[in-house]
Amino acid sequence: MSKNTCLSLSMQPTTPRPAYAVQMAPVVDALVDFASGRKYTHVSISVDLTGNAPEWSKEPMTYTRKQVVDHLVRMDAVVRADPKPVSYGDTTAPKSAADLKKHLALTHEVTSGVNKGQTRPLFVHAIGAVRGSAKRARRAEVAEADLVAAMSVGKGFFARGVVDAEGNHKPFATEDLARKAWLRANHPLKGDWWTAPELDGLKGSERKAAWRGMVPANAVFGQDEAFRAVPDTYTAEQVAAMHHSEARRIAAEMGAGEDVTKGKGAAERCRQFILGRSGDARQAHAENVTAPAIVTAPAPESMSKDALIALIASMLQQG
Repeated sequence: MSKNTCLSLSMQPTTPRPAYAVQMAPVVDALVDFASGRKYTHVSISVDLTGNAPEWSKEPMTYTRKQVVDHLVRMDAVVRADPKPVSYGDTTAPKSAADLKKHLALTHEVTSGVNKGQTRPLFVHAIGAVRGSAKRARRAEVAEADLVAAMSVGKGFFARGVVDAEGNHKPFATEDLARKAWLRANHPLKGDWWTAPELDGLKGSERKAAWRGMVPANAVFGQDEAFRAVPDTYTAEQVAAMHHSEARRIAAEMGAGEDVTKGKGAAERCRQFILGRSGDARQAHAENVTAPAIVTAPAPESMSKDALIALIASMLQQG
């Protein structure tokens, strides 16, 4: 490949980065222009087209005209196959550079959020919307795994008053997540608590210390203290240190059958059984500890000030 057949596009992300569609609209436009022409056989650009959406890359990547068209046509197909696609109306799926050129002429006006009123190429907006949906789904999966891991060893956290539809305290994987949940529920700005004037101009550890200080000391409580109070349960370290005979004895006492306690590999099966039963017992105890108390009391307006204070203190103490 000679130098005069390769188009070098020196595009880089800006700081701070705008919305994804705003970043990638000129990129996709330039790539479609390249693929539509005949002057160059290759293009070099710091953008990765191998996934389901264009992404900035650390080093330039080189593509032929056909590769550019194939990648963009594939991305369009991903959008159209998404369970909640951005409406393309009656448009036909593009198959060529010429089709992509026409496709890019379609526009979309943002109707909500900080970018309300902004007009973008519909094609790039749709790719960005599906990309965002996929990223949120991945974050949710990671968050769920983190929560399960924390709760299974008694390291979850709760925010007082932040409950699910059944009235049980919602669990969080970390103390900071519980603090943020409390802020969303109780701060005057609710979900926009992070825009509070007292946080203006603060960054890094200073900002973190400031927003943590906005949460009362008793607003968040941990699961670990409740778990340590559960009798006849064992930690992973305790189980790993057990002699095989002790593991078999304890597993049998916990209800393990001979299919667990006897035969080849019995010691390891017993250890896993003990861990499982310990986890179940801790989880049941934690659910009991964090469930809301059912309080029958007269309406607040009919109570004396001292009685109302005592009721609130009792409810906070119970969960």
